[in-house]
Amino acid sequence: MDLVFLYKNLLDTPVTDVDSNIAYEIRTTRPSGSLIPVTRISRVKGLSVTMPGRGPKRFILQEKLAEIHWKGISTPTRVHSPFLGEDTVEKGVEPHTFLKRRNPLSLSQRCFFFVGNDGIKYRWKTIETLGAILTRDGEEVARCTRRTVGDGMFLGETKFVLRIQPGFETLDVGMMILTFLIVDHKRHQKEIGPLNRWATIHDEDPGEAEASGEGEHGQSEGG
Repeated sequence: MDLVFLYKNLLDTPVTDVDSNIAYEIRTTRPSGSLIPVTRISRVKGLSVTMPGRGPKRFILQEKLAEIHWKGISTPTRVHSPFLGEDTVEKGVEPHTFLKRRNPLSLSQRCFFFVGNDGIKYRWKTIETLGAILTRDGEEVARCTRRTVGDGMFLGETKFVLRIQPGFETLDVGMMILTFLIVDHKRHQKEIGPLNRWATIHDEDPGEAEASGEGEHGQSEGG
């Protein structure tokens, strides 16, 4: 299965299948009055409902999967996600508590290990400017790399693509995306620039509307 990051900025983009159907949304904003950008990862779902006297309507709902509160001058990066335990949704945890280097003191090391939502150990290995490869016991699970799309709506375009191998359905794709965005952050900042330079300022937390399935993606399609 291939999932395509629609825009070059991987921290602010829809993630679609090759036919451009949105499966996930990654959005980074900066709350008004705050210097700390927040990245929100949501799963996008379509729901068809028959309305009395009006026929079928399709609603787009968002399921919030994770928030990354990036580090500030005096605060570390904290991740809030049910993937990491229900108690982390409010409190959050620092990335090093679940994404571990073999040598914690090595800043140049390219391998990061984590335990998935399925209780199995996985490893991301970053590849310079290209992205990263995810493995389990030495077998490739997925790779998220810059590549030329081979089919579908984006045929011939160069985009970041998350290619997931069959047989690894126990690991939630949302957790793949969350962990990849963290291990890829150093490359991303070099290419796109520091988050504070481009993150959109919002007067209110857009996650409040997304959690209820209302707001920008909670509206019905077709009227």
